[in-house]
Amino acid sequence: MNKISKNRWILVTLGHYILLFSLSQLNHYLAPVHTYLTLIGLAISYSVIRLSLKQGLLSLIPIAFYLDCTTPLIFGTSLLMIVSLFCTMFLFRSRFQRETITTSIFISLILNSAMISAYTISAISQFGYDSVNISLTLWNLLWSSLVIVLIHQLYYHLIDSLLARFGIHIAEEQLSLIHISEPTRP
Repeated sequence: MNKISKNRWILVTLGHYILLFSLSQLNHYLAPVHTYLTLIGLAISYSVIRLSLKQGLLSLIPIAFYLDCTTPLIFGTSLLMIVSLFCTMFLFRSRFQRETITTSIFISLILNSAMISAYTISAISQFGYDSVNISLTLWNLLWSSLVIVLIHQLYYHLIDSLLARFGIHIAEEQLSLIHISEPTRP
């Protein structure tokens, strides 16, 4: 295993930062129509589905610190939420088919809804109920979910192709691990 393969989390983090940068630009243009997209569930789902526990956590921690710097919540809130969601979903990872697109979209939507809910609950507990507009939060959740469904395959392909440029083929690795772990029949 070469050095880049051991540090694939750096390339995945770069892909997550590209998502966050593009999202911040899009949110700037959507601000006049009171829409704010949150797509962090997409980044968490990629790390859960494609990476090991250590690599996945390492790929998400810099993203969590970035989000902590951009939100008015207590520093560390995003880190706690992201690590908790990642570890919880990682525990159940063996129970679903990671190769199917439908499953990964469903996981992305669940994680994104959980993140938006956690941010909303944190904001209410920190700033009071009047600080959150629930109908606007549901509106943003609806649009965020729609965008996740639309760009999911593009995002996964972007990170997979970034890794492939450095000789890391995650889909092939996962298929070989599946074949190795299957019991042989006489």
